[in-house]
Amino acid sequence: MDTTLSQSDQPLGGRTQPALWLVFVAAILLQLMFVYLALTRGYILTLFPLIALVGLLAFLKPRWGLVGVVALWFVRYPLSSAVAIYPAEVLLIVISAGYAVQRLLQGRAVMIWTPVNRWIFLFIGALTISWLLSTDKATGFINWGHHLLVLMFFFVVVGLAEKEDMRRCLRVFIALCVILSLWNIRTFVLAGGNIRAFGPTGTVFTGLLSLAITYGTARFLLARRGDRRWLWSGIILLLLLGQFVTQSRGAMLQTVSGMAFAGFIAYRWGRHHGQPDIGRRIVTLLTVLSVSGLFLLAIFTPMIVEVLDRYATRGGNELATVKMRLFLWKSALKTFLEYPFFGIGLAQESIWVRLFPMMRFDPLFMSTRGLGVHNDVLGYLNSTGLVGSMILAILLARTLLMGAPLVSRITRREDAAWQLGIWSVVFVIVTRYLYEGHLFYSISGVTSTTFFGFLACLTHSLRSQSTTQDTALR
Repeated sequence: MDTTLSQSDQPLGGRTQPALWLVFVAAILLQLMFVYLALTRGYILTLFPLIALVGLLAFLKPRWGLVGVVALWFVRYPLSSAVAIYPAEVLLIVISAGYAVQRLLQGRAVMIWTPVNRWIFLFIGALTISWLLSTDKATGFINWGHHLLVLMFFFVVVGLAEKEDMRRCLRVFIALCVILSLWNIRTFVLAGGNIRAFGPTGTVFTGLLSLAITYGTARFLLARRGDRRWLWSGIILLLLLGQFVTQSRGAMLQTVSGMAFAGFIAYRWGRHHGQPDIGRRIVTLLTVLSVSGLFLLAIFTPMIVEVLDRYATRGGNELATVKMRLFLWKSALKTFLEYPFFGIGLAQESIWVRLFPMMRFDPLFMSTRGLGVHNDVLGYLNSTGLVGSMILAILLARTLLMGAPLVSRITRREDAAWQLGIWSVVFVIVTRYLYEGHLFYSISGVTSTTFFGFLACLTHSLRSQSTTQDTALR
């Protein structure tokens, strides 16, 4: 895979005339004015020129549209309440259309092979069968369409993304996480620690912070001497603080597992390539985080005590939440036993009452009505049965194993830092499937398939390099 941008393929680059740059800058300033009017005066219609400009750019230069998709991971503001369509999904459609047109015009309508292609298509087939057998086909079709869009975006990412595109997307991702963490910490401090801070209205980034911290851990451990190593330690600390004030235990669990995996594969890479300092860096990072934590504890003791007290007083509420989840999981398992092979279809939980009429007399019935399973393993068992769940398990295992060759095949330390960081992020996404939801649905699904596509691009590049070297030796 070519890892550089040709002069003719650089968006607005190289051959662009200075006058065109002035027009572009003026257009951006005009769009910023429109955004200001929309935010301060409520003139939502003024955002349409911005949307049109971004959409046109994404269609004409799909590779640069990937950056827009990454930025929109953080926006959870549905464009339609009826079917919950988010801006990221709309931009995804535009990029996919632009990519398809681009490939057809270039006469390169050939799909790049990856180890998970067939399993994605098999999973789409299982989802389709489950939808066709479902009771509420209208609701099932909407959820099937969301899954199809997100899963097919994997192939778009594999076809579009090159190494510089991935690094650009990751820089934007980390920068936005830092900005939102600062916002979160500011909100928490100004409130005296009396709230759970989740960022500005319409944004979501608690789970994304886990991915960013995991990626930052790999960057710190594998950075060359003097290569902004301490900057990454500061970023990790800031992101951890931003996540701490959300007081989300599930996200913190993801962070711990991700940092542990990043440390493990960084240590393995160091052992394989004769870099003994990785172990010392792991100790250094743990020391820096521990000392920083004690320092912040000494300064902000009242706020931290407030948070701990809140955890202690939430015991009753948390017990109720656990009971609700157990009720949902029990219902999903009972439904799976009734429909073990292809399930009941996506978003078909409303038929639980018809299958099990006595559940309406359970005290938890009204408080869980309309909720999903809140666990992807049970959710897909309920929706797609054994067939779909087994295919999905193989798909996720093959996706995670795609990163294994990176440890032995990447020799340059600066490449290992960000590429093993991507593999660590994929590990967090795959493992949180075991206890959370939305693996391939909505914005979370877009995030999943984007990182899966990045990892597939890296392994495809390694495979292409090996083929080229073998051919040269012959």
